Amino acid sequence: MKKILLAMTLAMATTMGVAANDAHAQSFSSSQMQQTKVRDLSFKSIMRALYAGKMLGNAHIADDELSQFPNVVLDETSEIGESVVALMHPVIEYENQDGQKRYLIAIEKPSFDEDGNLVACHVCDASVDLYIFKESPLGGYELVSRTPDGYDGMGGSWGRSSFNSEDIAGTIQPLGKSLMGSLMNLGYCSTGVCESVWLALHLLESNYIGAYYVGDGGTDTSGIYGEDSPLAYSYESTPSVVNNGATYYPIRLHFVGDMPTDESGEQINYVDFSQELLFNPIAKEYQ
Repeated sequence: MKKILLAMTLAMATTMGVAANDAHAQSFSSSQMQQTKVRDLSFKSIMRALYAGKMLGNAHIADDELSQFPNVVLDETSEIGESVVALMHPVIEYENQDGQKRYLIAIEKPSFDEDGNLVACHVCDASVDLYIFKESPLGGYELVSRTPDGYDGMGGSWGRSSFNSEDIAGTIQPLGKSLMGSLMNLGYCSTGVCESVWLALHLLESNYIGAYYVGDGGTDTSGIYGEDSPLAYSYESTPSVVNNGATYYPIRLHFVGDMPTDESGEQINYVDFSQELLFNPIAKEYQ
């Protein structure tokens, strides 16, 4: 069971890695990005500039929480033929390492049925388009970078993306000498087992935005066996960024808890150790 769940969790992370790698197959041009300009960062301005010709009309959303997001129906359908709606998350303001203000825009694209209900299943997710804007010297804002066309999203479940604007806003930090980003925890629970992985969101300004699998975030099997069972184990990892002045800073994962320590998974011991991962810019992954 654990191997099945881990494979599903890693599949979501791998999807991100593939999408990020696809970004580098597309040609990135800073001058071309800057041609996209908006008067302000309102939903109306963003959608007109980035989704012109792709909008159908107002969305009907039954969920009170989701209906609070600025939204519009897009001219596309999900794999099962349901309507796709663009939801705009709150704008995230941060500074790059030169002290310049940047604005991260997230457009999540979940699916809704004809009654306005979110199309949700345990392994269903929603894609999300990310954009970085900066203030233009001529007034308004201009595009700096974005996720590439065809970006597969950041994983998720129950019909939503794992992207959470509140979490991201509080965790943007330097991930390299000239790189800002965030460490995201992507979790998945099923039949009493919860697992998670760490992902690094790279808010690149000289290339497409990408997100990459870093490592194991933890596992808890007490939902199957009960906390007092000798078969149950629970551990978690806490990430920290090692600022060593390199182009990409290493990420250290500190593991604590009860963990299987052999390949069979039968030897369960308390652990307290750290693992350091380095980003390989050729393979586009942390190793």
